[in-house]
Amino acid sequence: MGVPAIVVDMETRVRTLRKSRLRNPATSAPQLENVNWFLNADTARHAMSEVNEKPKVSRKYDQCIGVAVVGTDAKTHKPISFLTHQAPGVVLSDHLARDFEEDFKRRLFDLKKRSKPGSIAVRIFGGQTVRRAHNPENIPADELEPYPKMVAQVIIIAKRIVGQGVKVARGPSHNLIDPQHVVLDTKRRRLHIFAPRQPRFWFKW
Repeated sequence: MGVPAIVVDMETRVRTLRKSRLRNPATSAPQLENVNWFLNADTARHAMSEVNEKPKVSRKYDQCIGVAVVGTDAKTHKPISFLTHQAPGVVLSDHLARDFEEDFKRRLFDLKKRSKPGSIAVRIFGGQTVRRAHNPENIPADELEPYPKMVAQVIIIAKRIVGQGVKVARGPSHNLIDPQHVVLDTKRRRLHIFAPRQPRFWFKW
């Protein structure tokens, strides 16, 4: 039997995002690759960077969830990564789900092929969740609360391709007003989550 691969982790840092920090330099540095979900929000409902060595940023994760994936290039020995930003619609619509899965799998296979064994870390973040006391319109549970289905879909796909190293970095936000912002520092294998303050209770209606 071969020697087990050493799993290299990814550090996650959560920072409370105040109004005065919405223009924090860390989320607007010119060298960052911008994973802009809003450019194709009306069609694909998801945005993904390519696999490369660049640091990345994506803004305004409301109900959307994101995935940060980092590995170490076997040839250059430098960290490589990709970042995603997807809306709930990618799991509630068959054709959107297929499009998302194809793009996500392609990048996972690309990163896995290029990376050293045991160097890949996958982190899931973002999303919102709300407890509703009643549901008078009888909306299906997964449409009312898509977060669990979204995360389960990502975990299943990622584990099939990269195996271990798949974790939820931060659970869903209960703040329904202010979004989260993310910076992926590829070189340092560090995920910065700029999160709004959470309410002391969950809104119910």
